[in-house]
Amino acid sequence: MAEQGTATFASPDDFSAAIGAARIDLFITAGGDFNGRLTWLNLGGLHVLCGHENLPRIGFLALPPAQAIISFAANREASLTYCGVRMRFGDLVFHGLGERVHVRTDGEGIWGLISLPPELLAACSNALTGQSIRPPLEGQVIRPPLGVAKHLLFPRPVVSSRANAS
Repeated sequence: MAEQGTATFASPDDFSAAIGAARIDLFITAGGDFNGRLTWLNLGGLHVLCGHENLPRIGFLALPPAQAIISFAANREASLTYCGVRMRFGDLVFHGLGERVHVRTDGEGIWGLISLPPELLAACSNALTGQSIRPPLEGQVIRPPLGVAKHLLFPRPVVSSRANAS
């Protein structure tokens, strides 16, 4: 059964707690009132999450060992640094199982996260490509060509081309 929703937060601690199985500690690095929003979609074992934070911060994340996770910056203007690597728009991070990471934003942060059990990732990737994809031992930054990344992050709408029956 599909579940979806959106929640807003005035506290970074409440925002972090709502993210789910990952343990996240956020340290805000600028003055101002924190505003965060999480939007989620859960389809069985597949979870998609979009986060929006208005203030720069440093995050310490302990990811769950039972989930394959891919994360990415969700807008061109957001500045995101993953474990010391400055992320470019369209970069993806394929995280290792149970990985512990540092992620920093220099301003407003908008990011996405996709997670699913490793077995489901392997089965789906095998069905689609003929190869089982498994999470890496350590997180890896993947830099697809910008045109490909743009379509991944901002897909074109699907237009039905059904012919009229006479």
